[in-house]
Amino acid sequence: MIPLLLSWSGGKDSLLALERLLGGHPSYQIKSLITTICFATDSVPIHEVPRYLMELQARSLGFRLKKVFIPPEATNQEYEERLTKLLMTYKQKNVVAIAFGDLFLEDIRHYRESLLQKIGFQGIFPLWKNDTKKLAKEFLESGYKAIITTVDTTILDDRFTGQLFSWDVLDELPDNVDPC
Repeated sequence: MIPLLLSWSGGKDSLLALERLLGGHPSYQIKSLITTICFATDSVPIHEVPRYLMELQARSLGFRLKKVFIPPEATNQEYEERLTKLLMTYKQKNVVAIAFGDLFLEDIRHYRESLLQKIGFQGIFPLWKNDTKKLAKEFLESGYKAIITTVDTTILDDRFTGQLFSWDVLDELPDNVDPC
């Protein structure tokens, strides 16, 4: 078993990454979920999922949730210092890998790998380059539920915000909008 951490956003991609890690080869032992919380809003930046909901998710899945608290408008340096501090506590316990639910954004993956390499960690990307239409269908077919919390209104109508992620939503998405 390979011990690792899982970056947890509280969303469907994190859940699908968890599923892949638990059912895949090699075998992984997830030591903890890790999330970033803005201490001013007490929620995950960008998605704005409240901390208490993240804690409930982790507990219901049987995992601890370690939090990296950052200030509003945190710089990359502040984020990196706080994350590194947490990761180094796990490195002392021989945990040197962290998984992410990233799908296809090359710059984000490069950023993560560069940061992790500096501290002797490995990034694991179980969903990388998977067909996102298939992932969305897999999520729904598994009976999972998610609520759309953030929408880029330059691409998609704001009426999708707050909707349950569903077959109807998938059918309504314009061709230029990725289902994940």
